Amino acid sequence: MLEAIDIRKYLAEYGSSVNEDGSRILESVSCGGESGPKARTCDYGWVLNTHIQCVEYGVPFHFHQTGARLRRSVPDGHGGHILKIYEIPREYQHTQAEKAGLDYGGGIEIPACLSADSLSICKEPEEEGSN
Repeated sequence: MLEAIDIRKYLAEYGSSVNEDGSRILESVSCGGESGPKARTCDYGWVLNTHIQCVEYGVPFHFHQTGARLRRSVPDGHGGHILKIYEIPREYQHTQAEKAGLDYGGGIEIPACLSADSLSICKEPEEEGSN
């Protein structure tokens, strides 16, 4: 992901629509960051917001990789937050995305910690492979 996106109009139009054979027109939404030495930064908040939109419309979501540079808001120890950029080696980008716990199969309620009012996460991702 290179920026925050609002896909609600597409989720509303196609999220519950089905083809003649009964399959979903919009099967799922998948996102992740870029990998490689010139990868641009992916902000975890953008991923989380896209996840929330999918949950709101019951559309499956998959966070497939963090990318090489993942920006995330973390507590500063004084009641506020700072933005931290994690440099994530290629071999950990898929596992770190999985550990974030954002994959969603559709049809379940959104946890309170992932509500639109709170961009916190339910569990802290591990820092394996981060600098």
